[in-house]
Amino acid sequence: MLIFGTTTYGATDAIEGVGKVVTRFAHLYYLPLIPLGSYFLTKHPDLFRNNPEGVRIRFSWKSLVLAYARALLGAPAIAAVLSCFVLFGLGKTTNALACLGASVGLGLLAGVTYLSYFRAASSERAKALLEEIGIPPRQLAELLEGSPAWWEGDGDLS
Repeated sequence: MLIFGTTTYGATDAIEGVGKVVTRFAHLYYLPLIPLGSYFLTKHPDLFRNNPEGVRIRFSWKSLVLAYARALLGAPAIAAVLSCFVLFGLGKTTNALACLGASVGLGLLAGVTYLSYFRAASSERAKALLEEIGIPPRQLAELLEGSPAWWEGDGDLS
C-alpha cells in the first residue's frame, strides 16, 4: 500500500498563546519530500475564521531545515535501534554496541531540533510574523486577555 499526501512538518517560531510556523510538504510514507509553502497556524477560535489551515507566509527556510533534519535523523535512529536488537539476537554484541552508539548519536541530533531555541520565535521574529499575518498588537492583546488555555500543541498541526 502506497501512503502519500500532504501534511505539515517543521514546527518552529512558536508564539506562545498565538500559533506557530510550519511548512506543508508532499510526503511519501510520512517522509517530507517536496515543500509546498509555509504557514502560520493557530488553534485560536477568533483568528483566521475563514482559513482553518492558517495564513500563508513567506517561505520559512528554518522550518524546511528542521523538517528535513528531524526526518533524516529520526528515521535512521529508529532503524538503527531495530538493527541493534537484531544484532544482539544474533549474538554479535560488538556490532550491536557500535550500532547502539550510532543510534543514540542520531537520536540526540534529531532531539536537538526540538529544543526551545529552534521552536520558539524570538521577540523580533514574533513581531515580524504578527505584522506579516496582519494581527495588530491591540487585537492580539484583547484576544489573549483572559483567554482560556487553548494553545496546547507541541507537535505539528495537520
